[in-house]
Amino acid sequence: MKAEGHLKKAKEIRSSIQSLEKDEKNTSAIVELVYGSSLHFIAFGSEMKYGAHIDIHTGIIRFLRERNEDEIADLFSKLETIRHGRW
Repeated sequence: MKAEGHLKKAKEIRSSIQSLEKDEKNTSAIVELVYGSSLHFIAFGSEMKYGAHIDIHTGIIRFLRERNEDEIADLFSKLETIRHGRW
């Protein structure tokens, strides 16, 4: 997927999140959607800044750290922990 496609998908997912926020029983679904949206936003930003990105979560933290994007890598790692905890 190209950068623009990732941005479009991230925004679509964010819209879905907003529609689910009204009911707290949607928490697990929201966490999954935030995770997916984050992957797309990271892919978009990486493509724009570095001309490369990863489409899947496997290796994304290493990919970010190799580019000195430690803050984003740390935040994504925390999000993965929350995601695993929701299951």
